[in-house]
Amino acid sequence: MSESFPVSLIRKFGRAGKTFTLAGVLLVGSSATLFAQGVPRAPGGGPPAVAPKPATTTAAVAETGAKPSPFSPNAFAQDALKKLAGEMEKRAADFKEAAIVAEGGEAVRSVGEIDESHQKVLGELMQSMFLQKGSSWFTQKVRDTIPVPYECKNLELSGPTSLVVTATDKADGIDQRLSYGFSVSSHRKYAKASGWQAWEKGKPVLLTGIIMNREDGVWVVASSPLESFSLR
Repeated sequence: MSESFPVSLIRKFGRAGKTFTLAGVLLVGSSATLFAQGVPRAPGGGPPAVAPKPATTTAAVAETGAKPSPFSPNAFAQDALKKLAGEMEKRAADFKEAAIVAEGGEAVRSVGEIDESHQKVLGELMQSMFLQKGSSWFTQKVRDTIPVPYECKNLELSGPTSLVVTATDKADGIDQRLSYGFSVSSHRKYAKASGWQAWEKGKPVLLTGIIMNREDGVWVVASSPLESFSLR
């Protein structure tokens, strides 16, 4: 059943719902919809315009072949990613400031200078490990029951590189920490039964780096391959 009200009443009490007016009479609600569907088109008029329906997700997927992502970025996620990226950049910057970068054989540090007095301790360590003859550096592997002689070609030390000193290190009296690395073009070992073996590229596996600490103003060797290679 249709409900009809004079236009004057609508003006007085306000509009509600969908409305259609015809000859001074207003139809409200579902009655208006039914009436609008039954109104014939004007002679010569084209079909009534129909607003296109928005494409659904299913139709879009059918056209492009792509599946909708279950994750939709929001402002909260973007802010979290920006914050994480900022923290990572800060950590990288802090580490760079605390370390030395070796470039062209020269150690460049951002804070302070390297105490060159560590060279004396380093030289004593190298003399206890190697005997140099021209381009050959001789040593012996002492981890086995019987020491095994080694010959290393073109042995070089790279460094020093300054390592980070933590608050715990400072509490223990350590204010500087340096490291050196070994590079060797080739090496060979000696077998008692068959003599010198074939050359192998690179350095021996146990020829690791050197770490030195300055503790209470005195340089000490914290770690080195001396336990593996020694002349004594």
